[in-house]
Amino acid sequence: QAGQKAAGRRAHHEAVTWFEQALAALARLPVTTERQARAVDLRLDIRVALVSRGDFASILPHLDQAMPLAEALGDLGRQSAIAMGRAHTLWANGDFRPALEAGEQALELARRGNDSRAELSAAFVLGEICYALGDYEQAIAHFEVNIEAESIDPNRRRQPAGPAIPGVVNR
Repeated sequence: QAGQKAAGRRAHHEAVTWFEQALAALARLPVTTERQARAVDLRLDIRVALVSRGDFASILPHLDQAMPLAEALGDLGRQSAIAMGRAHTLWANGDFRPALEAGEQALELARRGNDSRAELSAAFVLGEICYALGDYEQAIAHFEVNIEAESIDPNRRRQPAGPAIPGVVNR
């Protein structure tokens, strides 16, 4: 909770410290499904704080540790969030081909989990990646997914889905 409060105050260095302390405390507890789920969530929370700090180099190890836990839980939502985080991080680092693979994985997991919000986040990140790769036709196709969703529900234009507000950026 302290990490969430710190992140809410935009104290991202402090948030990372609190999240890492929570992970260390979790590691001392017996392995349970609840503990594994919490460890995944903490690593996703750390990712957000690290992005805000611009510390992309520290993100991938957290996501690499989170994915096997999410897979063991059979939690497609968490797996999709991890893959989307990988895609965004790799894109930000300029590693576009691996980012594309991670983005496609995020989209597939979101679809399998029937998670429309995660699908929109993945489509948005895939649009950014395809644009960076010079595949403008595919980038437009991914961005149009969000624009279409927004035309069905105009409130989506202002809802964050991933690292930005897709309804604004996609245009």
